[in-house]
Amino acid sequence: MNSSGVSFDTKPSDLKFEMALSGWPFAQPSDTLRLHLLLNVTPNVTSLLQNNSTNNNITTFTLLSSNETMTTTIRMIGSGTVDGVNTPVSFSLAQNQSDPGLLVLVLEIPHFNSSFQYDPDFSVLLPSQQQEDSSSTTDLLPLLSLIALILIPVTLATIAVLVAFLVWARRRHILWATRKGMTGNVTLSRVDGDKGGNAL
Repeated sequence: MNSSGVSFDTKPSDLKFEMALSGWPFAQPSDTLRLHLLLNVTPNVTSLLQNNSTNNNITTFTLLSSNETMTTTIRMIGSGTVDGVNTPVSFSLAQNQSDPGLLVLVLEIPHFNSSFQYDPDFSVLLPSQQQEDSSSTTDLLPLLSLIALILIPVTLATIAVLVAFLVWARRRHILWATRKGMTGNVTLSRVDGDKGGNAL
């Protein structure tokens, strides 16, 4: 990307923050603006590093959070566009002494007649180990999906076989009990007619 004559690369994790002012009612030609940005970083920042690059006029602030769980990077460009002309700007970043998670970014905006544009960027990165773990988990997702697709039908088939077996066993038990109730000794008695018969 290019902003105010400064070229720089961007990453997917970068948050672009473009600021544009126009029609500000300055009282005097010598008046300037001072913009204060309060940054609340969680977890708290334990280390603040500053790297000034003379090649591309970019200052990089690296904020390390507690236990290095997160790294926040702020890249500030040393130039802004004042009335269409690339003009140097100054800035500073300081940590609040009473609140370690609160930082103050101060941008000195020069006097302009019609407009001012500035384009810093912010990014948040996880440690490389966490990124590797996340990548490993992502690589395993197709395998886990395949296992789930196989496991669900197998489980349903097992349940169906078990239910069929229980139904068959119950019917067999009922049939066996019915047959057992019907077996036994049957005694038939002969019923004779009138023993003496009829005399003729």
